[in-house]
Amino acid sequence: MNVFATEDVLSDYQAWGYPSWFHYVTGGLEWTSAVLIAVPTTRLIGSLLGGAVMCAALVTLLLHGEVLHAAAPLVAFAFVTLNAWITLSHRGRAGEET
Repeated sequence: MNVFATEDVLSDYQAWGYPSWFHYVTGGLEWTSAVLIAVPTTRLIGSLLGGAVMCAALVTLLLHGEVLHAAAPLVAFAFVTLNAWITLSHRGRAGEET
């Protein structure tokens, strides 16, 4: 969504003090995370990257008093954290089987 930011999203980035091009960085990191999560061998890295991006979004929103807007990145953070945990537990079990 951030790659194709609406005027509202662009004005939010400006209000938060980010440069006009920063939504491309955020969107690029989100897409990279999604691609990495889709590939089993890079799933953990994708989850960690996605978690870092969502943490940054949460911090930005909370620092600017936008608590209600923090729900979406909080849910996304919960899902990538769960995904990382599941990925790690499956890797642990696969290591035990050998």
